[in-house]
Amino acid sequence: RAIDKDFPIIATGGPTEDTIKEVIEAGANAVTFTPPTSAEIFKGMMENYREQMKK
Repeated sequence: RAIDKDFPIIATGGPTEDTIKEVIEAGANAVTFTPPTSAEIFKGMMENYREQMKK
């Protein structure tokens, strides 16, 4: 914002809602986020599958 109050700022928000909120509060006009990796998604799917198989 030091350049110009209307100068657009695009920033990375990181992987969590808290970091994205911080970027927005800092003045970003557009935010990108880091999606979960395929390994993280697969891990969650397998944990869910294993829980279902215990029943």
